[in-house]
Amino acid sequence: MILFQERFKEEVREYFERLESGLLLLEHEPENFQVIDEIFRIMHSMKGSGGMFGFDLLSDVTHDLESLFDIFRSKKMQVNSEVISFTLSSIDGLQHLLTQEPTEEHYLLAKKLKEEAVMLIKKLNPSPAEINSDENTNERVVGNRPLDANQITYFIAFKPNENIFENGTNPLYLIDELNALGECNTQMSFDQLPDLMQLDPGKCYTTWEIFIATTEDIETLQDVFIFVNDKATIEIEKVSTGNVIHVEAILADFLNTRINSETWTPLEPELAEDIFQEDEKTVVLTETKQSGETPKTAAFSNTTVDSIRVDSQKIDQYMNLVSELITAQSRLDMLSLKLHNSDLELITESIEKISRQLRDNAFDMSLIPLQSIAVRFKRLIHDLSKTLDKQVELATDGLDTELDKSIIEKLIEPLLHIIRNSLDHGIENKEERAAKSKNEVGTISIKASTVGSYVQIEISDDGRGLDAAKIRTKAIAKGIITEHDKLSEYEIFNLIFEPGFSTSELVTDVSGRGVGLDVVRRKVQEMRGSVEIESELNLFTKFILKLPLSLSIIDGLLTRVGDNYYVIPSSAVKKIFMVNQQMLKKDFRQVVELEGNQIPYMNMHEEFETELDLPENQYAVTVSYGNQSFGLVVDEVVREYQAVIKSLGKLLNSQDIFSGASILGNGQLALVIDTNKIIQKYS
Repeated sequence: MILFQERFKEEVREYFERLESGLLLLEHEPENFQVIDEIFRIMHSMKGSGGMFGFDLLSDVTHDLESLFDIFRSKKMQVNSEVISFTLSSIDGLQHLLTQEPTEEHYLLAKKLKEEAVMLIKKLNPSPAEINSDENTNERVVGNRPLDANQITYFIAFKPNENIFENGTNPLYLIDELNALGECNTQMSFDQLPDLMQLDPGKCYTTWEIFIATTEDIETLQDVFIFVNDKATIEIEKVSTGNVIHVEAILADFLNTRINSETWTPLEPELAEDIFQEDEKTVVLTETKQSGETPKTAAFSNTTVDSIRVDSQKIDQYMNLVSELITAQSRLDMLSLKLHNSDLELITESIEKISRQLRDNAFDMSLIPLQSIAVRFKRLIHDLSKTLDKQVELATDGLDTELDKSIIEKLIEPLLHIIRNSLDHGIENKEERAAKSKNEVGTISIKASTVGSYVQIEISDDGRGLDAAKIRTKAIAKGIITEHDKLSEYEIFNLIFEPGFSTSELVTDVSGRGVGLDVVRRKVQEMRGSVEIESELNLFTKFILKLPLSLSIIDGLLTRVGDNYYVIPSSAVKKIFMVNQQMLKKDFRQVVELEGNQIPYMNMHEEFETELDLPENQYAVTVSYGNQSFGLVVDEVVREYQAVIKSLGKLLNSQDIFSGASILGNGQLALVIDTNKIIQKYS
């Protein structure tokens, strides 16, 4: 039972994201009835499944939310901003109610949400006469029954296994969920009921045959039984286009065909040609047309599964095993080169190919699109724009770009900080934008793309931009720089990443406490990434984040300094130059001239191997540092190297210039350099 409860919690968290996404879409498309139906369906599923698995408070609140959206399904009223805001805040509350051991606080929260929902329903709900009115609808009425040409009638045979109660399932909830999807004609059968002396109250002996007329597709009907597909036999078959629930001749003919094991051809009544003739009490079928369509029968036992849900810990374990395999393959490669055995070389080459394929496969499995967290950004912009009384819209591009799930998880906080900063400091209020002849609605854009071995994410706004003079004055006042320091505009912009820096005059719940952008830089650097700023006063501000695709396996450049090895991430490398001691100037600037440019550098041999003599010739590996180039001088560039990164352990947590270590084929360690940190420390 606990296993199914945990699965339900995972399912509900996905429901929450879908609900938020749908609600934010309704804000711009209030007449999108497909989204309204989807929200209603999710609420209904949470209500039924929540009660089945013991989440009673969650079930009670979603029951009222379901009733609220049932009003909009009638197409008599339009969703408004009040409903959207209330439902979004209710989702926040539902996340707290996802517990089976509620406290008094949970009960009070549930009571508050239910009372607010009921008040909103009473405020919005039109009179019963208005609801039942058939004016301005697309439904035809036969007798007292609506006849919807857009519906399809299906037959569902639901035969639960006797032990279906063992996982906490109540089949009646599933029948109830079907009733929410359309008009149902349900028959129960007790043919499997044993004699009274053999009856076990803990077993299920009932089967159901259901005709349902609905606008939903067959996949939606299958989803109703998704939790019991291994505990029941479910068959779903199309009966007819149109609602023929009350046409007994068709239903009886269908059942007789099933009993006689004949092929049933779905009927296609054409309502526009008056196939149905109406009198006060009866509906008679006068004509049907057979289509050449093959019977559409669906049984879960024969369904092809395109995707499966896998615990993220299993993915992590798989990545770790692939990492170990790559390390072992590297050792085998070293041994093969040493022994010069042709058979061993063939085996080594084959294992190397398989290892690379497994690595790529592991990457594909662990990568998820940025789109998966986009709803959080939309929700933040929705809530804060109302708090700050600003009109702001979100524009996105390239959110199908994929990143390692561990990076995605760590990326959420810095992105939210940047968006919050853009909303509060960047986007002007309505009066300012009008004075600058700007569109009343501000725009925050998120653009993502894959560039080589890293992902670039740009977050920009069309607000007031950064004022370099104001930032400099504030930095001097806070003692971050002195009046005599000469900084470029780019360097001044980067001062906003300093701890405690803020240009806000007011302290609010949104910003102004000097906490935020320093967190952004620290978090991004922890992921071996970088963050840059571009801005123009009164026009825009853009934050550019560059991140590796993965934190566990990277492509790097293996280098040697003395007897030790170091890995420089390929994503940071620009060019490699051979240099001699005459080229490495020792003046106060410490620069080397490469291709006519003066490049600052750090000689790693002098820093890490002071007891060894400098070799005559070395290599300058130029890497990106902000919008500049910086040289890391090493003794030898060995080769390109696929590094499996391991933690350095607790004893070395205090250092930050190395982000980990990789085990070489000969058993030696190669330290992985964090290029930004090592330049900051030694330059």
